[in-house]
Amino acid sequence: LIVPVILAVGATLYNRSEKKRSREYEKNKQIQIAFNNYIDQMTALLLDKEIGNKTNEARLFVKTRTRVALRSVDNRRKRSIVEFLYDAELLFDQDNPLFQDVDLSRIELFNIDLPGANLSHANLSNAILDLANLAGANLTGVNLSRASLTSAILDNAVLADAHIENANLAHVYASRAVFSDSYMSGSKLKEGRFQNANFNGADLAFVDARGANFKGSTLTSRMINDHDIRVNSGTVFN
Repeated sequence: LIVPVILAVGATLYNRSEKKRSREYEKNKQIQIAFNNYIDQMTALLLDKEIGNKTNEARLFVKTRTRVALRSVDNRRKRSIVEFLYDAELLFDQDNPLFQDVDLSRIELFNIDLPGANLSHANLSNAILDLANLAGANLTGVNLSRASLTSAILDNAVLADAHIENANLAHVYASRAVFSDSYMSGSKLKEGRFQNANFNGADLAFVDARGANFKGSTLTSRMINDHDIRVNSGTVFN
């Protein structure tokens, strides 16, 4: 009796495993189809130069299709979509931010190159942006709460009115960056380089700024005291 029972249990477990594997394969297949369809549509539009002409109809089509595609694919393909749009020069229009109010939370953009991109008003909460090159990027109003930007390049980037609460900006390069009126409470700025950065009106409550360099920035010793900013002997400020 024991052997048949063992065989029956083994067969049941095998069938469950096969069904799970089949479901995962089918799900991945559908995701790949959605991704391929999006890339094909965007490529066709680019070849027709409709996007280049920047007609309102073309802009709306791109934004709508991008939103649908991002909801349909996994994190790896989301990154590929962002890179595709950047390479196609569709992320440089400062008047029409493509990712405005688009949910990119938890996206993994480790070591990505997006200098000068317009990512304003995007939801990048909990995103992984370590070592990302965002020099000169427009990040106005972006949601970067709980995001990780360790050693990211933010030189000359604009993060005005951004939500950067409890984010990790340790070791970032952010000289001449604009953080005016941003919300940065609880964030880690340890050993970051913020020379000549603009912090006017920023909420810096309980920020960890040990070892950070704020030389030439608008951050003053009074602001540090008012916001309970954590500093040490290695912190440089005016």
